[in-house]
Amino acid sequence: MKSQHSRKLNDTTDVNAPGPVPGLRLLPRDSDGAALSRKNDLRSKELVRRVRSHDRSALGALHDMHARDVREHVAERIEDRLLREDVCQEVWAAVLEEIDGYEESRTLFKTWLLAIAERSCRKLEVQRERERDNVSLDSVASEPAARDAADVAERAELARDVASALESVTKQEREAFFLKHEEVLSYDEIAVRLGVTEEAAESLVLRCTGRLRGLLAKHDPRRS
Repeated sequence: MKSQHSRKLNDTTDVNAPGPVPGLRLLPRDSDGAALSRKNDLRSKELVRRVRSHDRSALGALHDMHARDVREHVAERIEDRLLREDVCQEVWAAVLEEIDGYEESRTLFKTWLLAIAERSCRKLEVQRERERDNVSLDSVASEPAARDAADVAERAELARDVASALESVTKQEREAFFLKHEEVLSYDEIAVRLGVTEEAAESLVLRCTGRLRGLLAKHDPRRS
């Protein structure tokens, strides 16, 4: 005869309930997201190493992976659409310049990238505050004629170098660059003109800008 305790267990136990599977380790609910994040970071770091080896296609791939992250971060800080696009472009230019200083073992690439985005947003905010506080027509002083002549010569040399540098990029990169900076189109408008995605349009402008920065470095006053 079964005990009263045994009868109680039999009455309340669902015989159809699945039992534990031997050898199966239950993972945290967010494990899939964490695994994807690790996979993306490994891919990003692989692309970083290729960029450091002067693989131009790797920078475009890196941009395609993280352009949305940068745009969303900047959009939270900057309201003006055109200013947001300028900041995003500045972020990727900074990535290209500073990528040798990125320490893979210390932080995720996305964390490092968004730190640059935040810094660029703050830089813009400081610049705009200074412009509001300090810009005055009375503060603009005329330069000596000799300096004007030197500036004319320097601008002529810069124009020649820019023309030469633009010949070194692809036709599509050049078209995207002019649509961005001459016609002041947004990336989605450039994408329609060129028949590419918005991310591809931004990548084209970025690659052209990076190429021009390298070729025209001698005209950067910070390097003199």
